Amino acid sequence: MNRKYLVATISTKQEQWPIPDIPFYCHIGPRQYYPHSENRQRVEFLTEQRNQAMDKALKLYPKTTHIVNIESNYLAQKKAIRRLIARYDELDANIILGASTWAKMEHGILPYYQFYDGWATPEMYYYRYKYRSPKGLVQTSSVGSCLIFPVEIWEKHRFGVPEPFPRSGIYYNWLCEKSSLPVLLDLDIKFYRDARTSDLIPYYSPWNRVKATLWKPVRQSLRGKIIHLSRR
Repeated sequence: MNRKYLVATISTKQEQWPIPDIPFYCHIGPRQYYPHSENRQRVEFLTEQRNQAMDKALKLYPKTTHIVNIESNYLAQKKAIRRLIARYDELDANIILGASTWAKMEHGILPYYQFYDGWATPEMYYYRYKYRSPKGLVQTSSVGSCLIFPVEIWEKHRFGVPEPFPRSGIYYNWLCEKSSLPVLLDLDIKFYRDARTSDLIPYYSPWNRVKATLWKPVRQSLRGKIIHLSRR
């Protein structure tokens, strides 16, 4: 199949696109503030923004066959974007394919990585690793943030808010469920977030990270002594 990809994103400003040979559309919308991420008004607003982006993008690029949905915080990670598109071509199937997204958590000297899109992909909720990175393709109910899907799926179902909210997820879960297509998560393709690019990831200064690392064995030793004394 001769696929024609279009990368689409939403933002509050015109985003820079680092891969000129792949068509790109950025939908610019108003900045809105909400008390927390699992807020219905926030999700409904983003759902509408994504539908508007698709409407306008497909008018500009009517021959598009597949949308590469990349959230604006990941646009600079061009190697991962190219790998995602190449993997979709390699699989050569009518599917929805997502890349894995990871939060770099720097509480101590050595960071660990926690799966970032657990709301959109509940099978990976709170999954984390430090040394051994997960690998391979896994089938999931939904994928989020960085994914590829056929245009016809959106034309048929658009983005929506699944019910009951928030347990059933967000606009990505809606599209994946309505599509009835196999949904695959590629753990070999990784996008990253850290405290600079997400308000949900706490920031610790280098000194606090060193203190936390040095204090941990002391705290564990004291805890063991307290338990031992309590059993006497």
